[in-house]
Amino acid sequence: MAYRRQGDMKKAAEYYELALAVESQESGPDATKITVYNNLATILCDQGDRLKAIEYVERSLHIRTEVYGADHPEKAISFSNLGSLYTDLGEHATAAAFYNRALTLRLKLLGPEHLDVAHCYHALGAMYESVPDYPAALAHLTKALEIREVALGPEHLDVAASCYSIATVHDAQREGDLAIELFNRALQIKQKILGSDHADLVMIYNSLGAAYLGLAEDIPTAISCFNHSLRIRIAVLGAEHIEVAETYRVIGAAHTAKGDHPAAIECFEKAVPILVAAHGSNHVDVAHTYVNLAEAHTANGDLSTALDKFKAAHCIFLAERGSEDESTLALARLMAT
Repeated sequence: MAYRRQGDMKKAAEYYELALAVESQESGPDATKITVYNNLATILCDQGDRLKAIEYVERSLHIRTEVYGADHPEKAISFSNLGSLYTDLGEHATAAAFYNRALTLRLKLLGPEHLDVAHCYHALGAMYESVPDYPAALAHLTKALEIREVALGPEHLDVAASCYSIATVHDAQREGDLAIELFNRALQIKQKILGSDHADLVMIYNSLGAAYLGLAEDIPTAISCFNHSLRIRIAVLGAEHIEVAETYRVIGAAHTAKGDHPAAIECFEKAVPILVAAHGSNHVDVAHTYVNLAEAHTANGDLSTALDKFKAAHCIFLAERGSEDESTLALARLMAT
């Protein structure tokens, strides 16, 4: 609806509450109320009120049962939505129970090769990753990938999504080679479908860069990935966007790991004015970047400049977090040595 498209969640909620009041004047279960309840749940979720959202999803589930009966694909939608909400709340056992109810129903009604079944497996895998239970995550995510490959072919965006999710689990288990293989497959699919400059590639390039960085011997490849991400972010968001500054910091850290301290300093210096423009000169992200600069200057043998950067960071931490904050105290100890 228009209010939701414009981002006015409060007005959207008021609209749906009014619609619900009108619908409620008629007695008995009404399938049209399902849409109202679900839209209200979506708005409440967007506002961060997941407990209230759960209440409305449960109401829609009750009506779906009365209108459609015990075994209907619509009920699986409610079960999946409840699984997602409980995952967000960190109640993984409850989330798993609802996802499994959705899976059981879809298997019964649609068969094991249906894409909606793959969606259930994927959601369960993502939930287990957040537990974290990596073996269970891999098992479910792999089932989703297998169904999607058969139903959609090997070069589909949903296949890329599965590859990416499985790669993140391998990366979390420090299985860098497996993660890189799957990140690259996801990247190739998205490049072919979306083009080489699409914003969706940024996340994959960043993940690939982090995976290569974890292998240590592939730091140049990591830097190349981060530079691809930087190029896309500048093209899509503009050179002064906060995410561009974050990418400069990531590239700077990679150069530091490589031992190329002048290159690291150059990247951190580029990040500072963007962060100051976005947050103000006394923001802790600015302080952290000054610390990055100080450490790079120290490694590069410029102790005087390093001390100036440490002092600048210390002033910000002192003003923003107080004299007893651990970061403030750590910088004070560094400057005293």
